Amino acid sequence: MHKQAVIFDMDGVLIDSETWYFAVKQRVFARTGARPQHFTLAETAGLPEADSWELLFPDEKERAKQEAAFRAEIFAHPVDFRGMLKPGVRETLRWLHAHDLLVGLASAGPMPYLQSFLDACGFNGAFDKVVSGEDITRNKPDPMIYKTMLTRLALPAASCVAIEDSAVGIAAATGAGIETWAVRPVGYELDQRRADVVIAGAGDIPLRLGANK
Repeated sequence: MHKQAVIFDMDGVLIDSETWYFAVKQRVFARTGARPQHFTLAETAGLPEADSWELLFPDEKERAKQEAAFRAEIFAHPVDFRGMLKPGVRETLRWLHAHDLLVGLASAGPMPYLQSFLDACGFNGAFDKVVSGEDITRNKPDPMIYKTMLTRLALPAASCVAIEDSAVGIAAATGAGIETWAVRPVGYELDQRRADVVIAGAGDIPLRLGANK
């Protein structure tokens, strides 16, 4: 079916944030002497924040302590969204709009975080619809976020492509019946076996969509 929209995840797809946050956590945990469980990018990438912290620290008191230390570090050294922007993203967004495709942003993160990204990168207006983790009651890997996006775009799943990276994001998109392309990570491994296609980055999207026209 002819594609009418491309729906992007944010972290790990549009911005190289996964490795940045992982490095911040490593720095904080080294300073606090924390011993997190399941602390690899393959295990935590793409998870909603609350789920990620619960995986790292099952003990509630230790989790609260480490989260507080992490947030203090982020406050002292704010996220550099512009510096994290992946190659080809700006050009691809322009190409999609120039070819009359709708563009969605479906991220598990809270809306203030997404808005900070949009503001920093000058992307206000670049996405026709935005769905955040605050808009749903069941986050990724549940397909609710993508089903909500389909409703807002007023399009069937078959007319859309989802761009994801993590196993939980891929599960959410495919669970909504959307063809899913996974962006291959650089410097770490993710389970992307359930994706329909694995691409090197945003620059591959116009090539693939253009070939299907």
